[in-house]
This record gives sequence, C-alpha cells and structure tokens, in this order.
Amino acid sequence: MTAKPDPKLAGLLQIATVLADRACQDLARATRDCAALEVRLDTLSQMTAQAVSVAPDLAEEAIVAKWQRARNDRRADLLQHLAIAQAKRLEKQAYARQAEGRRQALESLVTQAS
Repeated sequence: MTAKPDPKLAGLLQIATVLADRACQDLARATRDCAALEVRLDTLSQMTAQAVSVAPDLAEEAIVAKWQRARNDRRADLLQHLAIAQAKRLEKQAYARQAEGRRQALESLVTQAS
C-alpha cells in the first residue's frame, strides 16, 4: 500500500508544473520571434541580391545608392531586433531549464514521500 503524498508537496508540484509549462510556452514564442526575424533578414538579403544583379544605368545610380542606404539601415535595424530577441530567448531558455529542474525535483520528492 502506498502512502498518500503530502498535500503541500502535491500543491507545490502542481504549481511547478504550471510554471514549467508556461516557461516552455514562453521559450517557444521567443524562438518563433527569432525565426520570424531571421526570415525577414533572409528575404531582405534575397531582394538585395536580385537588385544588385541588375546593372543600373547612370540615371539610376543615385536611386540605387539611396535604396542601398535605406536597405542597410533596415538591415541594421533588423539585426538589432534579432540580437534583442535572441537575448530574450536565452533568458527564457534558462528560466525554462530552471523551472523544469524544480518540477522534476518536486516530482521526485512526491514519489519518495509516497
């Protein structure tokens, strides 16, 4: 016959499980955000490659130079956003690991107590 687990431990395990699940959801959301920014950067790079492959005539050079400056500014902005998103993702990953570790530790305690 197994003993009934301590209600306090069972409650703590429930809380730890909810927190671990939320941390994993936050990590998944942060990962999707990073992936979306990487896709936008890749699209920008592909558009640039296509535009550069066409040789402009002298009348278009000023327009192309202005477009390249705007593209470089946009790329720098996207890279900055990506760096921020990756830093947030790393924080979420660390938090998810901690939350899962706590959940497993409490699960082990509940198992040992019963």
